[in-house]
Amino acid sequence: MTGKIIIEWVLYLRKSKGRAGISRQRTTTTAHIEAAGGRIVAEFADTDATAFAKDGQRPPRPRFDAMLAMLRANPGVGVAAWHADRLTRNDEDRAELARICRAGGHPIETRSGGRYDLSTANGRKRFRDDASDAEYEVDHMTERILAMKAEHAAEGRWLGGRRPFGWLIDKDAPGGLVLEPAEAAAVAQGDADVLDRKTLYAVARTWNAAGLTTSAGKPWRATEVRRVLLREMNAAPPPAKWPALVDAGTHRMVAAVLADPRRKTTPGPERRHLLSGLVLCSACGRGMMCSSVGPARGGRPVYRCRAGLQGEAGHVIRDAAALDAYVTMVVIERFHMPDARTLLLKQAESALPRLREERGQLEDAMKASNDLRRRGLLTPAEFADERTGHQEQLARLDGQIADAERADVLAPMVRDPAAVWKSRDLGQRRAIIAELMTITVHPQKKGRPAGWQPGQPYFDPDSVAIERKR
Repeated sequence: MTGKIIIEWVLYLRKSKGRAGISRQRTTTTAHIEAAGGRIVAEFADTDATAFAKDGQRPPRPRFDAMLAMLRANPGVGVAAWHADRLTRNDEDRAELARICRAGGHPIETRSGGRYDLSTANGRKRFRDDASDAEYEVDHMTERILAMKAEHAAEGRWLGGRRPFGWLIDKDAPGGLVLEPAEAAAVAQGDADVLDRKTLYAVARTWNAAGLTTSAGKPWRATEVRRVLLREMNAAPPPAKWPALVDAGTHRMVAAVLADPRRKTTPGPERRHLLSGLVLCSACGRGMMCSSVGPARGGRPVYRCRAGLQGEAGHVIRDAAALDAYVTMVVIERFHMPDARTLLLKQAESALPRLREERGQLEDAMKASNDLRRRGLLTPAEFADERTGHQEQLARLDGQIADAERADVLAPMVRDPAAVWKSRDLGQRRAIIAELMTITVHPQKKGRPAGWQPGQPYFDPDSVAIERKR
């Protein structure tokens, strides 16, 4: 280190991906400063932060900006970094840093490039050249990577990154991937579960119980399951040469089910009780939720009006086990009625896959039409006419799919209501109830029925109004 001895230095550290390399930068640069009699008085580190300006946009680096603010307020303090490219790889940041350092007398010291005195023309030129060389290397590397990815895409090869769940990386395989049997089977079963109206939470539980983890080694959550099941690469679309986890038709059906806004009726975590949010309070019309009554809230579960859960005087409260049992009985009885088969089946089970496949083909046609417009092979008028026709077909199909899905969730119950109900999970049972009826709970009559004993729940079925939708 040459020139005037600066005692106090601020240390800037940056790593584009993860924290790997930060420790090395800190250790070697701090040792370099201390060997010359200086000391680090402040540290600023940006992790997962690029300094390269993409498409002319300055990258956000909050700790770099905080360092600039400190330098403005403390003239004479030095700036230490492992290399000039840790500080800047774009003209805007480079010019601002040079202006501040020149005005405040802040030298820049790097472990690999030496000192830059930005108060001199030579120092500014050397810093600018070193930073520009680093920017050039990034540009050049980006071009190479993009060219390689374009080549791999044309060859139908996987484009790289973290190992995708369901496959193992094999560079010698035609598409760069081979099936991981347990994970591939899990994805296929997850698709089947979604089409069978199971929740993503249920799929996540199944995968976790089987000892499966994400590619990052973490437990499965519903959001991660959704991301995996929606990946286009699962169906290995042309020209992909890796083995498919699912056929294209099934993937389209799963994507359509997961995109249906009616699938997510309430925000937040998975429901744990049969009727939470499905039964309505007669006084305020809001959905009732399950809580508990008794010592320290550890007693029996009850459904209560949301007003009671929010500190207000609740309107109605009902024993959860008794209400669940009553509604279950009504559901099963509904499917034993003479009109159940005629009213509910409607041959939906055979129609739904065909309708979803038809919708997927229509979406492909719309994408192709848009591509022709972008390439100038369709005039705006031709594209507008074609899009109008596509949207009319899409609206018709969506209506048919909605009708078929509503019947589809109910249709299996016609065969053997009690047995099928028992085989359904909580999410599937809730879907059946939501499609079949609207349930409103009224205050119970005063007094207890004949034969009631202390400690027994009191349930009056006449206080539960059930309006059939089907």
